[in-house]
Amino acid sequence: MTEGSTPPSAEKDNTDAPALSPTRPDGWPDWLGRRPIPTTERDKLRERIDADRYARDTTRAETDLQLTPHFSYLVIDGLTEEDQPRKRAHLRARISIATRLAAGESRTHYETTEHRITIGIAGPDARDQILALRKENQRIGRGRRWIITEELT
Repeated sequence: MTEGSTPPSAEKDNTDAPALSPTRPDGWPDWLGRRPIPTTERDKLRERIDADRYARDTTRAETDLQLTPHFSYLVIDGLTEEDQPRKRAHLRARISIATRLAAGESRTHYETTEHRITIGIAGPDARDQILALRKENQRIGRGRRWIITEELT
């Protein structure tokens, strides 16, 4: 400023200078040029989104139900007969390998306790895979008193 000059008035600055950003009716800056959504419209929009999501979930569930694979189980009981832990671990490993070979690319479920092993195989040919696995496990368990049962679906 030079001598004798007066500072510009605050009113003049507001009218001449453009606003940095437009403002919305609620006082916040409108950076994206959007208008606020009234609560009723927001509720309607959420209802439509939820209805679409429910329809998609229902359709997906029906499709998954049609594609549900058959699941067959094989239970090997009486594994505690073997006293040597190393030999018992070796037998369990052989059973696990036989399961992987019989199942191939099919989805499997393998649950084990000290006394029992339960093996599940999913897929359209699960029944045949379980029967092949039973035959292999009978060969592995020859001479042992295992009880091998299956549930074929």
